[in-house]
This record gives sequence, structure tokens and C-alpha cells, in this order.
Amino acid sequence: MPVPMIQGNVTIVDTPGIGDNDQEDVARRMMNYLQNALAVVFIINVANAGGVQNDRLVRIIKHTRDSMTGQMFCFSPEDTLFVLNKWDSIEDDEENEEFFESTKTKLQTIWREVDDRHILKLSAIKALKQNIYKTMFANFKRTLQEVITKNKNKRVEVHLEFLKSFLEKYTDISSTKLEEAEQEMEEICNKRTLVQEELSKREKVKQQADKDLPRIIDRFLEVVTDNLYQHINTDDFKCKMFKGTEKITRFYIETELNSHINKEIIDWQNANIRNIFQTSFIEKIRHRFSATGTRLRVDDWKTDSMPRESDTGLLKWNIWDRFGYFIDLINFDKCREKAFQNNLRQFSKGKLKENVSEMGTNVIENEITTLMKTLQKEIDTLKMKECTILEDYRKCDVKKVALMSLKKKISRLNASFIHIENMYTV
Repeated sequence: MPVPMIQGNVTIVDTPGIGDNDQEDVARRMMNYLQNALAVVFIINVANAGGVQNDRLVRIIKHTRDSMTGQMFCFSPEDTLFVLNKWDSIEDDEENEEFFESTKTKLQTIWREVDDRHILKLSAIKALKQNIYKTMFANFKRTLQEVITKNKNKRVEVHLEFLKSFLEKYTDISSTKLEEAEQEMEEICNKRTLVQEELSKREKVKQQADKDLPRIIDRFLEVVTDNLYQHINTDDFKCKMFKGTEKITRFYIETELNSHINKEIIDWQNANIRNIFQTSFIEKIRHRFSATGTRLRVDDWKTDSMPRESDTGLLKWNIWDRFGYFIDLINFDKCREKAFQNNLRQFSKGKLKENVSEMGTNVIENEITTLMKTLQKEIDTLKMKECTILEDYRKCDVKKVALMSLKKKISRLNASFIHIENMYTV
């Protein structure tokens, strides 16, 4: 329609007959549309039984008034217009004024917020024909334009306030989430650093153990050998070996002493190797594995018998040595002493080291192997943990990038909002 006041995307909603009982659906749709309205205009036909009818218009007005409560975003009840149409049907001036005052009173009773300036006279048929009605129509247009402009600006203000609140809220949320993501990434980096430090410690311990432990084992065997060598060369050892040999014949004394020495060496190893390892070497090995937190356990080490002569070559008797005993059969003590010394000559430090290495090396290597397996298991576990941490970091980084992008979009929206807000506040 070529009407200036309804140009610019303005829509007029006409609902004829909403007072009829058979027009309930029309009435319901009108009520639902009210929350979108910039202006509400009641057209009252003053030629129809006095205008404001209690059984019809009053019911509509009350229903409309109740529907506005809490639902109108940009329209206030005081902005409602009441147009008394067909005013030309009241010809008597005195009756005209009395009727107008009576109608205002009724409307103010029904619609408490009504503004007297919004109760207007009009004659739609004669609005463009007679000056008096032209003035009425001009007054109606001006008042309607004021209401529309006021509520249009109010609608903009409501939407701007909503957008402002929305943008502020989500700016805070995005900033908080971004800070949380950055903090989470920092925590993940710290966790990774700790895992890498522990992993590096264990790998260094493993490398150092591979390098140093063979030397420690060799040194341990040397210490055991030195202790055993000193033991078999003491007077107490010789007395112990001679004990109970008085009744043995000179011809068999060397065999008996050989048996005594073998047994004593076995007993000494069972009684002392563990103690030597614990007192002299276990702390060195523990130091190598200190980064792993692995507890070093040394089981009881025992051996049932010395290696056989055929295995070691230590106890073989030269036939010429045996023959020497026949030369001095007359002196038993001298014969026994010579047999003992001949036995001891077979146990040099080198031979003793070969003897103790079979048991000592196996036991230590078994323990070290257990420790190395435990250490490798911990290294593998730490590597898996590092992979998990890296995956967590990747996911967190994806989230951070998304939040940064969202924050930039919200920032651009804020800039646009400020521009729009300045346009409407100027």
C-alpha cells in the first residue's frame, strides 16, 4: 500500500470480528502476535450501541490486557490507542462531548494505564473530506507514528541489550575456557617433562649398568677370592684341616686332607659369599639402580658341592708329588704338613677365582637380570605414558585453536555491535 507510515517493513494486522464466539481461533492468533507488536489500536464503533459494550469489547480488551503481562518486549500498555470511529454519527456537540467523557471513563476503568491523549476521535469515511475530520485523522497518524517510533527504538534497545549481554557472557565463557585450555596444556607439558626426566634417568641407569656391572662383578669375584685365599692360608684353617687326621695312615693322608679342604671351601663360600656381596657390593649396585626405585633382593646363595676335579683342574695330583710321600713315611707330622702344603699350592688366586666365579657370577647375574627386566618394564611403561600425554596435548591444542577462533569471531561481533549501538545512540 502506498501509505508512508506503513513503509519500511511495517505490517498491519487486521482481525475483524474477534469478539464473535465463532472467531476464537482468530482471537488466539491475535493474542499470540501481540508480543511482536509495536502498536495496538482498538477501533471502537461509536455508532454501535454506544461504543464500549460490556459483553463484547470489554471482554476483548481485558483479554488483551492480561495477555500483555510479561510477554510484551517492546510495548507498554500505556501506549495502546483507542480510536472512536464513526464520530461523525454523533451530530449534537453537547451529546458529542458527554459521550466522549463517558467513553474515556469506561476505558480508564477497563484499561488503567490508558493515556487520555491515546483516546482519539476519527471518522474514516470523512477523514479526507472535511477539515474537522482531516484534523482528527492527522492527530491519529501523528500519535500512531510517535508510538511506533518509540516502541521501535525500544525494540532496538531490547535487542541491543540482549546482544550485549549475550556477547559479554560468551566473551567471558570463551576467555575462561581458553585460559583453562592453556592451563591444561601447561599442566600436560609439566607432566611430560616429569615423565621425560624419569625416562631419561632410567635409560641412563640402564646404559651405565650395562657398562659398569661386569666390572663390578669381576671386582666382587676378586674380593671373594682374596678373602678365601687368606682364609685357607691361616693357622686356624690348617689346624681345622688337621683335626681328626691322627689315626689316618700316611699313605692316605693326602686324600683325607683333600676332602677336608674341599668341604671347608664349600662351607666357607656358603657362609661368606652372601655376606661379602651385601657388605661390599650391594650398595654399589643399589646406587646404579637408585633412579628406578627398584628394591634389590638377594636370595640365599648355597651350593651343595665344589666343582669336580675334572671340571676345574684344581685338585689334580701330580704322580711325582704322591711319590714324594713315600720318601718320608717315617715322620707322620712332616708327611701331613707336606700333603697339606701340596694341596694349598693347587689353590692359587687365579684358580680360586675360577672356582668361585661359577657360583658367584651366576647368582649376581640372575639378580642383575631381574633388575634390568624391571628397569626395562618401567622404561616401556614411561614411554607409553609419554605417548598418552602427547595425545592429550594434541587434543587440548585442537580445543585451544577452536576456542581462539571462537574468541576472534566474538571479538568481530563485538566490534560490529559497538558500531550498531553507536548508530542508534547518536
